[in-house]
Amino acid sequence: MLKRIKQYIDFKGIRVSTFEKSIGMSNASIAKSLKTGGSIGADKLETILKVYKDLNSEWLLTGKGNMIKSKKYSNVVNETLETYANRSSICKLCAEKERTIIAQQKLINKQETIIDTQKEQLEKLKEHTKKSK
Repeated sequence: MLKRIKQYIDFKGIRVSTFEKSIGMSNASIAKSLKTGGSIGADKLETILKVYKDLNSEWLLTGKGNMIKSKKYSNVVNETLETYANRSSICKLCAEKERTIIAQQKLINKQETIIDTQKEQLEKLKEHTKKSK
């Protein structure tokens, strides 16, 4: 059962210590129990299920069924897909901005070349003017 609790903690993306505090357990007690093959009391299981309402009690106790209660699970999937879509849009925007930056850098380089050429022409004109006087 502790392995399933650890799976749930990983799924939620929280730290074991945060999970332990949320259910009133001492720091590192779950981690210690995982290493030693210990167990968890019924009172703590009850607290876990009260605090983490999306956790499927049947899965937690027996390993059968889904980890997350079905209604909440669909929300999690939708949130994950929405997050992915937002990231994808952001990536597209970043790529577009990168192309714009590259194009602007090319333009800047061309302008710098023109400026350098004009400076050379100006110097030649100055020298020519000096010689003419």
